[in-house]
Amino acid sequence: IFIGKQFPQPQIVLSDRAQVFLIASLRIWNNETMNDFLNRAYRIITSNATDSDLQKTNIHACLAHVLLDARNIINKYIPERFRNFAMWCIALLVNTSVWCEFMNNWQLICFVFLELHLGEKHINVSYQDALMDKISKIHNDPNTSNIIKASDNVQDDDARIIFKSSIYDFNDSDDEYIDELSENISA
Repeated sequence: IFIGKQFPQPQIVLSDRAQVFLIASLRIWNNETMNDFLNRAYRIITSNATDSDLQKTNIHACLAHVLLDARNIINKYIPERFRNFAMWCIALLVNTSVWCEFMNNWQLICFVFLELHLGEKHINVSYQDALMDKISKIHNDPNTSNIIKASDNVQDDDARIIFKSSIYDFNDSDDEYIDELSENISA
């Protein structure tokens, strides 16, 4: 197909977060490791990118996969009444492309959830208003809205079923480790 021509280099590779595909893409098109990519990505989001940084292939995770994984974790650790709000907070982070804005959004999210955890007498309405204002700006994005709505029915560990989990999936469950650690500490 490309006889006498160089294989085209994509600007973006969209992945379901399969590590082997991400690492292979970086190695083949950029001749860089994952660590090299993370350093380059940091330079880009902090506005310190070189021309070379901007010309290389970037890897992106599929929004649906990211939000379904987030839903799985949120269902495990967040009270039900705050789950939809937590999903919109994750969507806000995903839709942020500048490091200082990401850090500001993360700080607002942490403040609001700490206040919600501590109860009504600890609520700072200005933090909640600022966070809700930012979320309202992405709320009308049909891609984000549709994925969040689709994940509403995902219960606890059901997110894996949607994408037909395989033996190569990352196991982020450390329940056995925590149980073992608790037994060792209390002994």
